[in-house]
Amino acid sequence: MATAAPPPAAAEPADEFDAVDVEEGLSKPPPPPTLEPEEAEHVRGVVGRLFEKLRLMSLLKVDPGMQASVSWDRVAAVVAWSSSSSSRANREMPNLDADRSWKPSIHPSSLTARPPLSLPYTRFAQAAEMSRGVGLEISRVMEKQLALETRFEELIKEQPELKARNHKAPFLANQKELHDVTFELRDTTEELCKRLKENPDVMDNIAFAERERAKLQGIIANLLVDLQTGTFCSMTKWIEDEKKREREIKETYERVAAKEAAVAELRQRIIDEREQHAEAMKQREATIGETKEKLKTAKAEIGVDLRYRMRDIEGEASMRDKVNDQALDDLRAEIEKVKKQIAQEKQAHKTTMHHLRKRVEKSNETLAHWQEKHKRDSEKMETEILKVKHKHEETLAKIKEIEPAYLKKKAEDDEKERQRVIWESTVKEREKKAITHARARGNWQLGLDAIAAFKAEGKPLPGAKKDKKGGKGKGDKKGGKKGKKK
Repeated sequence: MATAAPPPAAAEPADEFDAVDVEEGLSKPPPPPTLEPEEAEHVRGVVGRLFEKLRLMSLLKVDPGMQASVSWDRVAAVVAWSSSSSSRANREMPNLDADRSWKPSIHPSSLTARPPLSLPYTRFAQAAEMSRGVGLEISRVMEKQLALETRFEELIKEQPELKARNHKAPFLANQKELHDVTFELRDTTEELCKRLKENPDVMDNIAFAERERAKLQGIIANLLVDLQTGTFCSMTKWIEDEKKREREIKETYERVAAKEAAVAELRQRIIDEREQHAEAMKQREATIGETKEKLKTAKAEIGVDLRYRMRDIEGEASMRDKVNDQALDDLRAEIEKVKKQIAQEKQAHKTTMHHLRKRVEKSNETLAHWQEKHKRDSEKMETEILKVKHKHEETLAKIKEIEPAYLKKKAEDDEKERQRVIWESTVKEREKKAITHARARGNWQLGLDAIAAFKAEGKPLPGAKKDKKGGKGKGDKKGGKKGKKK
């Protein structure tokens, strides 16, 4: 291991801390400490930062009677000596008498913590001092908001009275001012919320500082114990805890970054959804506007049609009323006419009934006369019927007597009629035959006269056959045949 020599006194820094209760009485000088330069530099930096924090936070209390000028290089030498490989029994402090008679042993009780602002009054005074400016600003905003709320209530109360007036200008001015006050109230509310968010909780900050001071006080006390015992257990544990805490903080930051990325993605999705919703709302508003325009046009058309339709209906109703009135007048005249006809018919009926009653009476008298006459005539006709029946019987007897002679005479008459018919038919046949023979003789005589005429003229008879030597062809023969056929 390399030997780390104590640094010269000229390297002593300006900032120093006060040490008290330095142990004395070491008789033998300790052997030189052995520590790697990197380790010594690391320990020096850690201890230096701790003492610097303690000095800045006013946690160290200096005893003026036991003040000693201890530099950071001496502290490094003590740490190097404490971490040497010598046995704990023979371990002693290095001889640093040449450097301002520094005595090497420092007991943990030599450093005591100054009570940081122990009085409650001091803590609350600091909190009040820190939050005084922000509190004044918040009070100013709240007073402004209260005045705006009062004015808003006054404007609301004035509206019913202004509405009742005939002149609308004050009411419109009230509405405009109410609108402006509403926007100012919203702005002051947003400003108040912003101020409240920016206002720090001073009591929490002071409590956090006290906890950090107590933590650093414990760390430095443990470090001084380690310097006395020659070990770095507390320092190593503190470093491991710090590394673990840094790892946890790093992991927390990574998780927070992942969450922030997820939140950013969700926000982007929300923005996209809002844009889509806004686009859909624009389309819907456009559709609603078109529908409203169509509705407006339809209402106008329907209004015009309705007016014309109402006028048509009124005209039709007026015409119908006139027609109905005329029809009613005609019906009333018809009723009067019918009433007169009914009166006339009643009078005629009365006269007819009187006449018919007389006629019925006369008819009854005539009926009685005719019934009497019918009775007499019936009796007379019955007598005549009896006479006719008797005469009929006599006639039947006579018919039976003369019937054979009648039948015989009828047969003879029938035979005569049949003979007459036969003779007439025979005469007709003879006449037909005579007419036929006369026609035949006439035709024969005409034929003889025609032949004689042809012969006298020297012409051939029609239909006669010619000689073969005449040079006639087959066509002539055929013609002759055809003529024959004819």
